[in-house]
Amino acid sequence: MFTRSTGSIACLALALALGACVNPGGKFDDFVDRIPDATPEPDGSILLEIPDISGRFFIGLASVVDVDLPILFIAENTLHANPDGSATLDSTIQPLDYTTLMPAGEALVFAGVPISMTGQFDLTKATTTVVEGTANPITGTTLTLSTITLLPTIKGEDLYCGQVTGNVTDPLAIDLTGSNMAAIRVPDGAIGTELPDPVGACPPDSENPDAGTPDAMPADASIPIPDAGVPDAEDDNNDSL
Repeated sequence: MFTRSTGSIACLALALALGACVNPGGKFDDFVDRIPDATPEPDGSILLEIPDISGRFFIGLASVVDVDLPILFIAENTLHANPDGSATLDSTIQPLDYTTLMPAGEALVFAGVPISMTGQFDLTKATTTVVEGTANPITGTTLTLSTITLLPTIKGEDLYCGQVTGNVTDPLAIDLTGSNMAAIRVPDGAIGTELPDPVGACPPDSENPDAGTPDAMPADASIPIPDAGVPDAEDDNNDSL
């Protein structure tokens, strides 16, 4: 029989082992949460199936320097589904000339990127990356980056979006933390004038996006849809890049 005496002895033993006695008044869960080896909660909802983002996507990268003039890319993706439900991604991301929306400079190539069961993945280039001046709509100068990281989450088969970090080292040192990106599906082979208006951040309602056409964004969207045309050369506020 468990008596108050034996309960006190058990509590004393536990106190000696852990430095305190668990409060019997419903605080056990708090105690468990303090155990260092407790499994952390996943960042985001677990997906029953990772949406297939294979195909061609139009990316807008809205930097903290000027969110209204995103750097534009075309991505060619291949998603590989694994038997356990996980997936990996191969992606080739090609910068685009901001006036013609045609390829400009060298592409960034990623292979075998793991996608979590919450749809998140990490595209990081730790080596030096050069963005040609024709792909820089803010000042038109060539950019050198020591590293760049895209941290998107898959919102559906037609959209993935998220945050961007990195560091510009030339022509000026700039921390890109706080920048955003969004990738919308476009038809295979679409390029130049065939591309829709770019999107530079996750739309306010991105659960069921209608991406891939010029009218993809709802009329009441709160984020600006940048014009991919020629930037105003007289704008003295855009001299950071």
